[in-house]
Amino acid sequence: MTALGEWLKQLVIIVLLAAFADLLLPTRSMEKYVRMVMGLAIVAAMLQPIVPLLSRNWSGQAAATAADELLPNNATSSASGSSTGTTTTLTQEFQQQTNQAADSLLATRLRAEIVALYPVTVSSIDAHGVGLSGSQLSVHVVLGAASARTVSNIRDHLAHELDVPARQVTVTTG
Repeated sequence: MTALGEWLKQLVIIVLLAAFADLLLPTRSMEKYVRMVMGLAIVAAMLQPIVPLLSRNWSGQAAATAADELLPNNATSSASGSSTGTTTTLTQEFQQQTNQAADSLLATRLRAEIVALYPVTVSSIDAHGVGLSGSQLSVHVVLGAASARTVSNIRDHLAHELDVPARQVTVTTG
C-alpha cells in the first residue's frame, strides 16, 4: 500500500510542477512545448508501476507452471523453488521428440525420392541422428528385389544428398 501512496505522491508532484511551469511562462509561444513535455512526464510517471510487470520472466514462469501441471510427481521440487530440473527434463524430452520427428520425416522424404528415381520397391527406411551432427547420421534402407548396381547407386545417391560418407548409408535387399 505504501508503494501506491508513493506513486500517487510522485504523480501529484509532477502535475503540480506542470501547472507551476505553465504559470511561469511569460509568453504563450512556448506553452505548447512545455505542455507536451510535462504531459510526457505525467504519462511516464503513470506507466512507472507497469514497467516491472513487463520485464518479468514470464516464459520461465509459464514453463514451470506447465511442468507442474504435466508432471505432478515433480510438483514438490517445483514448489520448493527448484523448477530448473523439471525444465531441463522437459527440454530433454522435447529435444528427443523433435529428433524422432526429424528422423521420421527424413525417412519419408528419402522413400519418396528413391521411388521417384529408381524402379524399386522400398520395404523400409530407418534414419537416426538427423538432429545430431552429420557424423552421427545413419540411414538403413531395405529394398525389395534390386540388382547390386542399383543398390550401389542408391547408396551413393543418398550419401551425396545427405552429405555424409557412404559408410553411414546402408542399402540392402530383403
